[in-house]
Amino acid sequence: VNVGVDSGAAELGVPLVLDGGGNIGINIENDGDYLFTVDASLPSQPIVTVTLDDTTYPDKQLYVRGFNGDWGTTNPMQYFGNGYYSVDLQANGDSQFKVAEEDWSTVNYGTSDPIQFGKTFDLIWGGDSPNTPLNSVGESELRFLFKVIDDENHEATITVFDLETYF
Repeated sequence: VNVGVDSGAAELGVPLVLDGGGNIGINIENDGDYLFTVDASLPSQPIVTVTLDDTTYPDKQLYVRGFNGDWGTTNPMQYFGNGYYSVDLQANGDSQFKVAEEDWSTVNYGTSDPIQFGKTFDLIWGGDSPNTPLNSVGESELRFLFKVIDDENHEATITVFDLETYF
């Protein structure tokens, strides 16, 4: 696949329809990480959008904690950009968990709602946030997808997928 534009250039935050084979120009004025998002829902005219990726919780390693009874830091999440963190873990049965950093001070999220695979749940932030129940999973491989919506106001969601069912 080789798509580009016959004329024009990408602008930050502005969707650009890829309608030709030419190179795509872009003017980057500031240092940083940039996220290139491609919407290929219409394969004949994919759309690319370039945005500055403001890393959420900079310099913080996030973990799924409590899963399979392990409240330590053995389940690190990987940051993928645009507020998304993820990790794949092997479940050994019913469990509970939270998403938190090592010292629990800035990042500490959970919900009392029992997880349903493929459904997104709003999370509660802070030391009083509940442990998130994960019931009736048996032995299965799960993907945890944590999305930070607004790190300053502590808004985040979690979606858990059973990899055998969803991927």
